[in-house]
Amino acid sequence: MSSTEIEVAGATPTPAVAAGADLELEAHAVEHELLRACVRYSLIALPICIVIWLAIVSIGLALAGSGNFVVALPMAGGVGILAGLFFGVWAAFLAEAERIEDLERRSAEAAR
Repeated sequence: MSSTEIEVAGATPTPAVAAGADLELEAHAVEHELLRACVRYSLIALPICIVIWLAIVSIGLALAGSGNFVVALPMAGGVGILAGLFFGVWAAFLAEAERIEDLERRSAEAAR
């Protein structure tokens, strides 16, 4: 390069902008991991809750002497599905809470 040529430097991000971009990418990764954990934990909790609710209603109907299992068991299965989804998502949030809190703490520190 001769002395008359000028080399233009590319745009370099400041450390604060680079740290913010890293935190944003990490937040995106944590969100994806949370979603995967919600699905994974729900798939574990669904059959457990369905069996529990079916057992509770079956035992209750047997003890009451009512033979109307046709109406009550599908209802118990539906309630078991709702309970399984609830407890699966709840367990996933509890499992991932530490990573989410750590990310929030670091983003608050970077904002200062």
